[in-house]
Formats: sequence, structure tokens, C-alpha cells
Amino acid sequence: QRLQQKIVPPVRPTPGPACAVDPAHVSRSSSVASTSSSAASALGFPKTCARVNRRLGDVNVSAYVIGTAHVGQSSAEDVARVIRDVKPHVVVLELDQERADGLIAQYVAGDGAASVEYGSDLMTGLIQAEKYGALTMLGDVRARGMASELSNAVLRRDVLSPERWRRATGYALDALGLGTNSAGVDVLGAFIERPAMLAPLAAPTVAFAFASALMATSASASAAASAVDVATLALAAVLFCPIVETLWMSRDDVIVRNVIQGIECASGIERGTLRRVRFNFTADVDATRAAANSFVAQDSAATPCFTLKRPIARGEVRRLNLWEPRWLSLMDSLAEANGGALEGAELGCLLGRSRHYCRKSWLDEVGDDGNERMGTVVVENKMRRVRVVNFSEGRRPTTGARKLEVWIEGLDDEIDVGALESHPAGYLLAGVGESCDDADVDDDVSAGEIRCVCVVGLAHANGVVKRLSASE
Repeated sequence: QRLQQKIVPPVRPTPGPACAVDPAHVSRSSSVASTSSSAASALGFPKTCARVNRRLGDVNVSAYVIGTAHVGQSSAEDVARVIRDVKPHVVVLELDQERADGLIAQYVAGDGAASVEYGSDLMTGLIQAEKYGALTMLGDVRARGMASELSNAVLRRDVLSPERWRRATGYALDALGLGTNSAGVDVLGAFIERPAMLAPLAAPTVAFAFASALMATSASASAAASAVDVATLALAAVLFCPIVETLWMSRDDVIVRNVIQGIECASGIERGTLRRVRFNFTADVDATRAAANSFVAQDSAATPCFTLKRPIARGEVRRLNLWEPRWLSLMDSLAEANGGALEGAELGCLLGRSRHYCRKSWLDEVGDDGNERMGTVVVENKMRRVRVVNFSEGRRPTTGARKLEVWIEGLDDEIDVGALESHPAGYLLAGVGESCDDADVDDDVSAGEIRCVCVVGLAHANGVVKRLSASE
């Protein structure tokens, strides 16, 4: 069965009282913002929700940062209520792709969001974003990379630097709502109202209190202090700053960058300078091959496209490491169209500003083998043609599955993209022509606003609010 691609129109939800722009809170400077937890609470939102109103470039932004416990239904209900009332253009979640896939697998295998033991709030964010047509952004770092980052932070030479300790301690205090960043999330109020909301802060709070107590008592330690006491003190001194920097500060930076990227994508979709495209495909090799063999493009002259994370320049040579069935299918089709030779084949490269993939079954509420996927990408209206200049075929070391290393070279100038069509293998076909009519482009988005909801653990909420308020 032929799978059709969908160009998602700009999402223009009708603002309600919960998402109206308050002129008193909107600064005309891109570097100044206002933060208000009381304003969010006055709208019926939980104490762990703060609103940041500001301008980013020429765009009015209302960002709602909600801190959650990741466990229990109360946090999930809070997330659902905020998204329902705000009707955001974009929802940013404290997830990476692997963790999102794990949550969706639990959801599909169990009895809805209630079956997700840890992360029901984030699963609810995924569901509600789909329900209200918001762009979904997975905003966190890859969990697999955090251990190496922590190790690198521990090995820094300035591990006992007073300035480093001052910065880490101040950040931890602000995260707990005990520092100078009083305009953020009301952590103390959340504790009084619902003590379970502080579950995500249990480990960092204990670590902070433990390290503080040890440092406070170290001055009176006698020469007879045991080796265990000395070792414990040294371990706390060595690990405190790296833990705060890796698990809090660095992750908050990444989350805020993704919030800003999501806002820029939503603004571009509103203006018509970016396109949001949704399509279905399968991760099964045989099914991909069968679908590709039976597919007939609407535009026989359309250019098969690879989606890049960063633009490729004219004359630049870049290596692609390909193992997903969809990209292998793309290369096979290029080779076939080029007389059986992959080298010398040409394709298009689209710049993907945002990409999100998930199992299709949790949306369709039908069972499958986990191979059916749904992709959502935000791409620019231009592409650059590239040529394959070299390739190497091999096998993945663990699974033995086929892989390709492909070197491509950028050609000529960028060209406008006309119609976009999805190939059932999971890549896009781009027609050449004017990207859109002048009537579809709105260069003045300042008449409205871009609304964003960011769902993070309570330990991250104040850090995200502070950084979002100060970001350029």
C-alpha cells in the first residue's frame, strides 16, 4: 500500500486566557525577559510551572516551563492541563530519541500512559503534543553519552577551584529554589502542596547536603581522622562539581538550545519559510525493499533527498555513515538509476531543522511488530544537489547488518524546492520550482506570538527558566 506524505499546515491555535501575551511582561529587547511563576499559578497552573515572556529576534515568545516528578499521575495531569490550556506551537520534552522509544514501547505494550511507570509525564507530553498539533522536540542529551561527559568533568584540573565550587553551589541552590533566582519555579511551595513532586530532587539534594556537611566539618577534623573520613571527603569534593555541571548545567544548556530551536522552527512554519512534513515508513529491510519496488513517484523528475543536520557547501566533501534500511534503499535506487554505479550518482540534500521519529502504532492504537515508524521533519525550502564521489560497503560489528560509508560533494548553488513527496522507504522526493507563493509567506509574525511548553524534571526547571530568560 502506498504511503502518502503530509505537509502539515501552520498551526495557528486560538489563544485563550492562559496564553495571551501580557504587554507588561514582554520586553522589546532580545536579551531581556520577564519570568513569572505567580502569573502561571494565577492561570490555574501548578506551582511548578513558570512562564517566561520575551522576544527572540522579531518573535514574541511565551514559554511555559513545567517541572515534574516523572512518577505518579499528578505530574502527568499537570502536563496535560498546561498543554491543553496553552495550545502551544511547540512542546519540548526532557527526552532523547532512545528514551522516547522506550516510553512509547511501554505505552504500546501496556494500558496507555498509566502503564508507564517512570516518565508518565513525558509520555503525556508526547500524546498531548500530537493531540493539539504541536511540533514535538526531544530536548535532552543522549543518556548514553552522560557517563563519558561526567568522567571528563571529573578529570579536569580545576576540580577543587573555588570559582568552580562557587558556580556549582550557586546553580544547585537556584535549582532548589533557595538562591537568587526567585522568579522561577516555586519549589518550596510545591513541596508543601505535594511532597511527592520533589522525587527528582532527592538524589541531588542528598548529594548537595552531604557535600556541604563534609565541607563544613572538614575544618575541625583532627589529625586522627580516619582514612575513611578523609577518602569520603575527597570523593565528595571531587564529584560535587562534575555532577552539578554534567547532570544539571550542561543538560539545561542543551534543553534551552532545543527550546529556542523549536521556537525558530515554529516561527518559520508560521511564516512559510520552513515546511513541516510527516510520513510513514518501515524499519524492516524486506518490507522496505518491497515498498520501494512497487512505488511510482507522482513526479518522475523529482530528486531523491537526504536530510542533513547542517548545510553542505559547494565543493565540500562529507562522509555519510548509513545503516538504516531507508537510506540504504535510497542509495540502491540511485545506483540503479545510474546504470548500477553508485559513484557519480546525484541526489539532493535538504537541511532538516527538526526531526522526530516514533513508532506509528501508539498513534494508530493498533498492534504491530515495532517496525512501522512515523517521521516528522521540518525542512527548509531550498536544497543543494550533491554527487557521490566514493563509497565503501561493510557490515555493522554487532549485528552484522549491512552498512555503507558514502562520500558526497556539494554542487552548484542551492535551488528552490517545489512539491515534496515521501517515498515509502522513508525519505523525501523534492520537485524543483518555487518553494511557495508569496501569499504563503508571512514576514511579520510579531502580530501574534509563538507559544512553547517545556516539560522537564523539577531539578531542571529553574535552570531552564534562568537560561531561557538570559539567552540571546
